[in-house]
Amino acid sequence: MAPIPSSPIKKAKFKHSTPRKRNRIVARYNSSLTAKAVAHHEGVSEMHVRGVIKHFQSQDYGISKPNRNQPPKLSKRNKRLILHKVTINPFIQIETLQRRYYGHVGKTCLTTYLKKQNISHTLATTHPFLNVKHTTNRYT
Repeated sequence: MAPIPSSPIKKAKFKHSTPRKRNRIVARYNSSLTAKAVAHHEGVSEMHVRGVIKHFQSQDYGISKPNRNQPPKLSKRNKRLILHKVTINPFIQIETLQRRYYGHVGKTCLTTYLKKQNISHTLATTHPFLNVKHTTNRYT
């Protein structure tokens, strides 16, 4: 049997460095060393040094900022308006609320927000109306 060729090893696109190392790189670069000299001292590439220097201003002392997720769909104003609409009409359906006022927000987003506000927004069960025969049987 012929040996199976090994798959090529994928190299990481960017090399990660610790915040401490980023601070050292920037400190050496600011002390009038060239990027090439800093790269030699730290044992990284010159492009890595230039990338750290470029992004250092947007970081907090070399620490990457958190929350790179998608921004929330509902602003504070939208949240207040949703609560206002629900207090005006407590029996409004989620679909109606979404269709009339918040077309850009999904049904699950509205449902999740209302649940976080402890608003149980479910339809009430309907009971059949009593006719004359049923009412007379109840009182006899």
